[in-house]
Amino acid sequence: MIPNFAMLGSGPTVLMLHDADTDHLGFAPQVELLASQGYRAIAWDMPGYHANPPPYGGYSLKALPPRRMACSKR
Repeated sequence: MIPNFAMLGSGPTVLMLHDADTDHLGFAPQVELLASQGYRAIAWDMPGYHANPPPYGGYSLKALPPRRMACSKR
């Protein structure tokens, strides 16, 4: 499953991770600014937040990389 995310720009990738109180939409100003400065900005919803289901197998560092890679390859 591909998580909810926002991506804008091209160049070196900057991945933004939210805290427990927000989602990827909270990074809208930063995504626009970074994209205007020559970066590919990606803000994604962590598994279990917003409309994303929790990761299969529970929360662990092992479960997160495949979800993050799904949005950065688009």
